[in-house]
Amino acid sequence: GPDGGIGKTLGTEMLYGAGMVVEIPATDGEVTQAIVNVSDEETAWPVLSRMCKKLGWKMMDMESGQTFG
Repeated sequence: GPDGGIGKTLGTEMLYGAGMVVEIPATDGEVTQAIVNVSDEETAWPVLSRMCKKLGWKMMDMESGQTFG
């Protein structure tokens, strides 16, 4: 993770990727939702798009409600 980056919050795990930080619940069960914070759109969107296509996932913009994938 980045120096001075987003700190861990109670009950969640942070995954650092290409231009993004993914926040998932820290549970033993199946993960059904994740929050993605994009810091570099040019890098993150192609990665997210490929992940959604390959894994059959959907993304939703929490501000607009628009869905992708």
